[in-house]
Amino acid sequence: MLFFIATLTVSKVKSRVAGHRRATIRAAACTFNSDDHGFLEDEEVNKALREKLLSWYEREHRDLPWRATPFSGELDVDEGAAGSPYAVWVSEIMLQQTKVATVVPYFERWMKEFPTLVSLARAEEDRINELWAGLGYYRRARMLHQGAKLVVEKHGGTIPHETVDLLKIPGIGPYTAGAIASIAFRKAEPLVDGNVARVFSRLLSIDEEPNSKVFWVAAKRALDGKNPGDFNQALMELGSTVCTPKVPSCAQCPLKFECKSRNTALERGLDIEDYVTSFPRKPTKTKQQEQAVAVCVVENDGQLLMLKRPRDGLLPGLWEFPSVEVDCDDEKSDAHRLRRKLRALGFVLHKNRTLQYVGSVRHIFSHIRQQLRIYKLEAAPTNEIDPGIEHRWTREDAVEGSAISTQMKKVFFKSKSVSNPPHGLMDEFVTKRKRKRKRD
Repeated sequence: MLFFIATLTVSKVKSRVAGHRRATIRAAACTFNSDDHGFLEDEEVNKALREKLLSWYEREHRDLPWRATPFSGELDVDEGAAGSPYAVWVSEIMLQQTKVATVVPYFERWMKEFPTLVSLARAEEDRINELWAGLGYYRRARMLHQGAKLVVEKHGGTIPHETVDLLKIPGIGPYTAGAIASIAFRKAEPLVDGNVARVFSRLLSIDEEPNSKVFWVAAKRALDGKNPGDFNQALMELGSTVCTPKVPSCAQCPLKFECKSRNTALERGLDIEDYVTSFPRKPTKTKQQEQAVAVCVVENDGQLLMLKRPRDGLLPGLWEFPSVEVDCDDEKSDAHRLRRKLRALGFVLHKNRTLQYVGSVRHIFSHIRQQLRIYKLEAAPTNEIDPGIEHRWTREDAVEGSAISTQMKKVFFKSKSVSNPPHGLMDEFVTKRKRKRKRD
């Protein structure tokens, strides 16, 4: 008990010290006006900045399957080749909210399956979801598909060059339009993503949240008109590999001597990493919703029942096991609600055919923290399922490769870890309660 109290006290002290340090850093940061763009108004200094950044990018850039060789100047490339408008579009959509290392294999599989915009426009939704499964933020895939269809219908399959036209395509916002225009078409268009906002915030000591419009002003002023695509990629590369969110490599930064936040930390005797990482200002986080879901893996002769989710809302158009939202703190009602769900689907469940509790897994979305409580049931296929509910029986060995979310893959793997009881399935919770009553 004494050890616990001592640990708690030390934890509180550390928390207060950290809070005081952050307050000191924020006070120092606030001495700079967010409208002070400094050297960005001086074209000579701007030119030196561009040269440093582009020289660094030429040496240090990563070889990525969607990226053309820096300063190649080639505009007439094959449709699916690195640096082509289509390849840039696909990669930029995939890279939103997702790390480069995660995207590479997805991009390569995608381009092999859909090497041209027309092939993507003609693709089936299920196949698109299968290739995207596990990448998250599934709305991106749907919008990419819709965008490809629109380009084929209205532009003859040729991606437009101008940002004003790019912005009319579903799923393309200012950032993606700027990326396609500058990288693929060499248009002098700025772009701002999380990496670029972080670089400018630290470089100029701009004490604003990443979504502030001031970063677009900075990006436009700094832009290299001769090599806009390489310059924009250099900014993103710097933010991704050097000027990282938590542990920046300031000593390796090609712009360290121009960096206002680093120089301020040196002048004031502050810890460089602590001060630099206080930029940009952290946005207020929305509290995540806690949610519990009971899931039933229904099996028949090596096949599992899958239902298709609605095309709107969370995980649109993906396949999942039958599930129902339940009370977070009341596991006793899970079996009852699942049985009611299965009966509504057309299954005839006899009283001696109860559910086997497998265990639970956690899954976190950007706005929801889910606990998935998993059950298993052996049941024969039924012809009574509502025809309005898209469903199918999928072989166990085909489940992982189908269009299911990471959330459902967790459920599937957990269900496989428990073998079926030899004498029918019993709900573990029901069994435990019966035993407890006998003891009482």
